[in-house]
Amino acid sequence: MVEKIVPRWPRVVAAILTSLASGVLFTWSYFRGPLIALFPTWTHGDLSFVFSMHNMVVGIVMFFAGFIMRRVSSRTMFAFAAVMTLIGLGGFRFLPVDQPQLAFFMVTVLYGVVAPIGLGICAIAQFAIYTQWTPERAGLMGGAMLMAYGSCAFIMGAVAGILIPRIEILPTISIIGAICALLVSVSTIFGAPPEPGVKLPPAPPRKENKAGKDYTAYQMIKTPLFWIMYIYGTSIFAAGLIFADHAAAIALYFGAAAMFGMLFSPAKGLSSVFGGWIIDKMSVAGGMSLFAVTLAISSASLIVGNRLGSSALILFGLVMGGVSFGGASSVRVTATRFLFGNKYYSQNYSVATTVIFISSIICYIAGRIVANSGYIGVFIVTMVLAAAAILCSVIFILSLRRVLSSGEAEVPGAEPPQSPSSES
Repeated sequence: MVEKIVPRWPRVVAAILTSLASGVLFTWSYFRGPLIALFPTWTHGDLSFVFSMHNMVVGIVMFFAGFIMRRVSSRTMFAFAAVMTLIGLGGFRFLPVDQPQLAFFMVTVLYGVVAPIGLGICAIAQFAIYTQWTPERAGLMGGAMLMAYGSCAFIMGAVAGILIPRIEILPTISIIGAICALLVSVSTIFGAPPEPGVKLPPAPPRKENKAGKDYTAYQMIKTPLFWIMYIYGTSIFAAGLIFADHAAAIALYFGAAAMFGMLFSPAKGLSSVFGGWIIDKMSVAGGMSLFAVTLAISSASLIVGNRLGSSALILFGLVMGGVSFGGASSVRVTATRFLFGNKYYSQNYSVATTVIFISSIICYIAGRIVANSGYIGVFIVTMVLAAAAILCSVIFILSLRRVLSSGEAEVPGAEPPQSPSSES
């Protein structure tokens, strides 16, 4: 077969733009204050419910999206995602300001169901498709996409800061939704896997899966390594959602500007790139351990900052929380491919992303804790989650050593290695 040379840079640009748009729902922390000012009968617990609903729907949609990709073209999925994003956020313009209960119901549907359906589909499709174009740097590519994803809240928060004083909150959210839908639509052009015969650099061998076997989702969940990674991912992701939900409010409470609290988002984004580089150059276990310890440092800083009333320690804790969230997300995205192969990546990753569902429940509980006992209770919760992540890292290292030495990694029926383009 004659090898075809296809320029990869348009796919890299499309991946970054699509990923930037798919992180828009994390701007919720910045929308909270203006929405409560517009609807005084709404509570912080109500808004936490909407945010948790969004995360649960994303988790459910991402689970099914990976399997749908076996039957529906990726370009079709990106087009559907763009439309749902436009409807979900664009509908805010039509909220009845004089009927707060109806408005809250509409927000729950638009922000908690419609938009997450589109963005959940987008999230699975973008990682399944675009990382195939850079097999030699899968971690770095995934990290760059997560950087764009994590930076969206900061960028769109800045846009909102300019627009809200001029046109108020509801039209602002609609405009942001239109911008993000336009960015996602770029992937209707470039969002397809490499065709057979496209010349790509080879993927380097990984000690975690020396034979390069491809595991189905069923085979994957039969391995201990998957469940250790799953609990680890739940712990870090839950802490990250808590920070994303409350970062701006925490900063304001301790005397800093809301935008400083949103530094959590670019810290998360930059750490995603670093995490992708780490997992390319080092190992899954090393990345897990590093970002679990980072979460512990974050939580300790927040607890001490709360006791001393130090806004500097609070902001440092939020930034470190972003570093942990972003880095661990890169590890989770790429480790699924390294550990369990390329062929069934979209299905395997969709199973792994169900951590979002459990994490969103923990995030909702954290919102109730804020209402009852203030932020110190939440900081203690994130410390407990950090301890769980560190324990999982240690168990993963020990289990991987046993697997590599005994050959337990071989799951009956696992297939020989496949090229990245085998993923539809």
